[in-house]
Amino acid sequence: MLARRRRGRLEIVFARARPLLIIVAGLLVVALLVPMARWGYRLPHRYGVADHVLGELERCPAAIEALGSPARRAYWVGEGRLSWSSSGSKYSRFAIPMVGSARRGTLEWEARSEGEGEPWVYEYASLTVGFREYSVIPCESATAAQP
Repeated sequence: MLARRRRGRLEIVFARARPLLIIVAGLLVVALLVPMARWGYRLPHRYGVADHVLGELERCPAAIEALGSPARRAYWVGEGRLSWSSSGSKYSRFAIPMVGSARRGTLEWEARSEGEGEPWVYEYASLTVGFREYSVIPCESATAAQP
């Protein structure tokens, strides 16, 4: 016959409180991650670079034809990097998922600004839909995307 082990008071209290602790931990994680995700989303928009690229996408007929109209962001977060130096120069490289009435794609860009108040200079801005890549700045027709 197996001997039963007596449970201590702490084990009993923890066993009863475990579901509550899991809920509190989950709420804490959500409370911390949501503001960080929103802050990350706003960074490229704060400096105008994302708004400019999205505006150029809307004016590019080849890209809009590939996605379908209306084209919009698929999610409220993107992936990328925005950095700036003490001299005021800025660097932006982002990828934002896009969705249109016909297909989904990814809008990517890389841009630099040499000083505070200076305009952004785009290394590239392109939309990838399937295996086709559309240059957004300047607006050009599709090329085969590099794997």
